[in-house]
Amino acid sequence: MDCVLRGLTWVCCLVYLDDVVIFTKGSVARHAVEVAVVLERLAQAGLSLKASKCVFATTRMEYLGHDLTPDGIQPTDRLVKTIVTFPRPEDAAQVRRFVALAGYCRRFVPDCGARMSPVTRLLREENSWEWKMRRMERSTGLSRGSASALCLQSSPGVADASRSRRSSKTDTFILDICIGH
Repeated sequence: MDCVLRGLTWVCCLVYLDDVVIFTKGSVARHAVEVAVVLERLAQAGLSLKASKCVFATTRMEYLGHDLTPDGIQPTDRLVKTIVTFPRPEDAAQVRRFVALAGYCRRFVPDCGARMSPVTRLLREENSWEWKMRRMERSTGLSRGSASALCLQSSPGVADASRSRRSSKTDTFILDICIGH
């Protein structure tokens, strides 16, 4: 798919495996032209589309675990809810699952590595799990009875798809270790 749409990616479309998103900054007429260009390129390569999987002329969509909107890209509410409601880890395997889940939102979180260090440190140290949990509780303020999760809070000015690829100082999401939420 990348070869078929070479020259159009990041200009008017995004490609991941067999998924294509066509985006336009401008009028509906311009969007129709760009859709036609992409469809023509696919037809020339002998590729067909499944109509039931196509959505045209929409301003919002879910794509690869993210919501694409006119305001930019953000994690889906479902993903944020999963992170926020993740149970307090009781062993190293659960910490690894949580770190992997939160890592999916890394690009939206300034200084994510530093903010996650009390949690990831649990995996690197060679002390007993119980001691590591007590240390994390002290460093984060987490008490045994409180729920802990990473919270993603939306900020205004979320970068659009083409800008988000470049390094940007725009804080799109702020990550906090939430206590008692």
